[in-house]
Formats: sequence, C-alpha cells, structure tokens
Amino acid sequence: MKNLVRKQPLFVILLPVFFILHGLVAHAGFISLNSIWPLLLSMLAGAGILYFISRIILKQPVKAGLFTLYCLGFYFFFGALYDFLKVWSPWTFLWKYSVLLAGFTLFAILLFVLLFRTKKDLSRTALFFNLLFLLFIVFDLVKLSGHYLGAGKNPSAASGKMIIPSKIHKPDIYLLLFDEYSSTQSLKKMYRFDNSALDSFLVQQGFHLISGSRSNYHETMFSMASCLNMDYLHWVEPGMYLRREHFQRCASEIRNNEVVQLLSDNGYQIVNQSIFHLKHHPAPVSQRWLNVDTRLITEETLMGRLCYEFNWFFERYALFRKILPVTSYQEQMQNNDRCLEAVLNTSAKQHSSPRFIYGHFMLPHYPFYRDRNGKIAPDSVVNGVQQNRLDPLPKYLEYVQYANIEIKKLIAGIRANDPQAVILFMSDHGYRWNVMAAEISNVFYNQNAIYLPSGKYGQFYDSITNVNQFRTLFNTLFEQHYKLLPDNCVRTALPGIYKPVPKYEDTPASK
Repeated sequence: MKNLVRKQPLFVILLPVFFILHGLVAHAGFISLNSIWPLLLSMLAGAGILYFISRIILKQPVKAGLFTLYCLGFYFFFGALYDFLKVWSPWTFLWKYSVLLAGFTLFAILLFVLLFRTKKDLSRTALFFNLLFLLFIVFDLVKLSGHYLGAGKNPSAASGKMIIPSKIHKPDIYLLLFDEYSSTQSLKKMYRFDNSALDSFLVQQGFHLISGSRSNYHETMFSMASCLNMDYLHWVEPGMYLRREHFQRCASEIRNNEVVQLLSDNGYQIVNQSIFHLKHHPAPVSQRWLNVDTRLITEETLMGRLCYEFNWFFERYALFRKILPVTSYQEQMQNNDRCLEAVLNTSAKQHSSPRFIYGHFMLPHYPFYRDRNGKIAPDSVVNGVQQNRLDPLPKYLEYVQYANIEIKKLIAGIRANDPQAVILFMSDHGYRWNVMAAEISNVFYNQNAIYLPSGKYGQFYDSITNVNQFRTLFNTLFEQHYKLLPDNCVRTALPGIYKPVPKYEDTPASK
C-alpha cells in the first residue's frame, strides 16, 4: 500500500473524485447523489484517456500522471481561475479567454518537455499529490456527512402558520409570471411605446390594474425568491455584487418558498409550469443531456464556461447542440410554448381540490425569437441581439406585442375554463437591457393586474411591490392579517446593466 501511494499517480483518479465531491459540498442539498455517477464516470474516462496517451509518450507513470494533473486541474478549475483574475487582476487582458488558453498551451508544452527530459525520481511528488487529494477528499466527506446527518427543515422554508377558516372558499389561484415585462407606464415613458391595448383587454376581462406596481429586485431569481417568500432577502445588501452562490441561494429559497408551503398545508394542489424547481414539484421544461443539478458542478469547468460565453456560436450547429450543454433559443421557444399550453390545459381539467398553478414564461424576455405577429425571427436577428450587433430595444418591443397575443389567449382561456379562479398577471421586473445607471429605477416598474371573482380589490394599492403581493392576496381571500412590508426596491450590481447603450449596425425604429 505504501509503495502504491508513493510510486503510482493515484491523483489522476483522486482529482476528478475530489472535484465532484467538492461540488457536492458546495451545493449540498441541490444535487442528488444518484445524478453524479454519469458525470463521475465521464470525468474518470476522460482522465484515463489523457493519462494513457501521456503514458505512451512519457513512458513513466508518474510523469504521465503529473502532465494529466496539470491538464485536468486547468480544465476543472478554469471557472475559479477566471473569476479570480476578473476580480483581482489589475490588467483586464489576463482574464481573456484567448490569453488564458494560450498561456495554458504554452505551459503545457513546457511542462511536457521538462517531464520528458527529466531523470529525477518523482516518487516524492507523487506521494505529495496523492496525500493532498486524499486529505481533501476526507475533509469534504466529513463536511458532506455533517450536512446530510444534520439536514432538517430548510431555515428558509415556510412556517406553515396560515390557517384558512373552513367557512372560506378556496379558489384556484393562477400566478402567471411573464418575465421582464415592463409596466405600461414605463413602456410609454421610457420607450414611447403604447401598450394600452393590453390594459383594455385586462379591464374587459374584469382585472384590476395596478399601474404603479414595482418589483423589489431587478433580477429574476431574487425577485421571485422575495415574492414567493413574502419577504425581503435580508442577506442581500444594496449595491452588493451578485455572485453564483447568491443565485443558488435564491434557487433554494424558491424551491422551499413560503407561498407554496402555506397553500399546500391548506389543501392546495401545486401545479408547477415554471422555470424553477419547487419542493416535490420539479420544473417541467426539458433539460439537456446532463442532469440540471450536476450543471452546478460542470458550469465551473472550461467546457462549461466556453458553452456559456459562446452559446451563441455553439447553438448554431445541430451537432454541438446534441453533444454540448448548450441551450438553443429554439429549445427555449419550445419550453415557452409547452408551459403556455400546459397552463391552459390545466385550467380545463376537472379537480376535487383547490389548485395553485404557477406559470413562468420567458416572455417578453430574450431571446426575441418572434416578431409582433408571431412569425419566427431568423437566426441573424436572434444572434445579432445577443452579440450586440443589433439594438435589442426594437426587438423587445416587437416581442412584447407577440407576448400580448399569448397573454390574451391564455387569460381568455382560463377565464372560460375556470371562471371562479383568482388570476395574478405579473412580471418579475421590467426591461433591463443596456440600461444606464441613472435610469435603473425604471427597471423595477413591472406588470401587475389581478382578477378576483369577488371584485374586492380594496386592499391592493397602486404602489404595491411584489413582496406584498401574496400578503395582500391572503389577507383578502382568506381573512389573514399579514402586516405589509415597506415597498422598497433593492439595487444590486448585476453584470449586463449599468452601461451605456452601444452603437448598433441596425437600429430600426419601433412602431
């Protein structure tokens, strides 16, 4: 055993094991243990192939193992290296993909030549790395065991204290969330776009319009985590730079949200047609070849980052869409269509218990894959917006008009199929592309309209924010006494906004 640890490059196997185990620890509770085996086997296979090729040329197992270790280390921890340089490097060129890949290639060549020529005994180096990764693995196993042994109720989970009196009717409740849909007032003020036709339709359908409504956060996951938990995210500070772990925390709070738990405790059936996982109700949209939870690990790798940064390139080709974890806009289009159809079909189904139906649609959120009449846009338009070659605003405004077609169809269908249902038509935030810092306040103005069969809208005030939406709804429907929170908007530092509008090759005027 001692000779095995001293003379064999066990770290070629231990590194992939540590990488996945460390990912499990970092995202404990979000990745199922069963889902990691295909990922682990694929990584071990890749490491084995690279080691085998290196062994043929370098002859000695430790030399081949050290070269494999260098390549695997760069591949697995590329995301961490990139993020570190982006935050701390005084020179921006150091975290460019071209520089990092060129540097990796140069050092790989130098290392290969050095290993090929050296005559030194590298057994102590092998021992060091073998023990190092064994210690890392043991440490993470202890942390992971502590998590699962101590796993109890999520602290962000619902309190379950709402009790609906038996005398009160429990209607179906539809939450129809249309992502990144600015309020009618904001569209008119900021972009001179007349969206009054949608307001007229909603009024005809009996809706109460909340024209001054705002979201509390300008990012989807933060907005929905706050809305569905009926509270602010107290760990989010104004101006805070949003990192990946913050988004994952939001995913946890959405999964274990207060609204769903309270309604479930009071006999409601939960129907999830959203883009988020809810506890016991996974997201229905189609996933890629790799389980979505393991992407929390793979997105930190070189391939994960390349697929994220250059998705616009890979999605063009059917072969890449099949073998790489990239998402084509056609797939997102199909997911939208599926969720819209599923919510409408749900409204027509017979049911014995009240239902909470959550539909979350990436409309009029990018990608803007249809024009105002619903005709599918060419790739040149969709990719042109993503690559900053086309002004996104005219495409967004056309997409708003297409979204209105689907909204009218959906709401009219629900009203016909389920006339006694409560319907919340909302958005998580407004239009956010290329917004100047001085105009960021307009991003918070969102769509908000409510249909109550009783017509009792007195508690819904015009300046309500999303954090008070369900507090007010439960007070109105179920005679609860939730205190309303201050209606504040929390501005954080999110990449993709706070920048000047660039010049575009094509800036057609919106109609």
